[in-house]
Amino acid sequence: MDGTLRLRVQSDTFVLQTLHTNLRCRPDLVERPSSDDIVDDEASDDNAASSVRVDARHASKMLSVDGNAVLSVLCCT
Repeated sequence: MDGTLRLRVQSDTFVLQTLHTNLRCRPDLVERPSSDDIVDDEASDDNAASSVRVDARHASKMLSVDGNAVLSVLCCT
């Protein structure tokens, strides 16, 4: 049975960029912090979002490299 999972992975951007050379920026996915949450300019960079299409083998490799990654299932078809 074939299907598709759409996942949100919160991970270190450096880990993602080293594993996926076709990583593309998705500024529409960035959650903008409120003015009370912003302490300095560097903190806002942590909220960057990117999108990449991978198969299950690459997804499991990414999660094994970054032990602090948080995975959320958005939908499945």
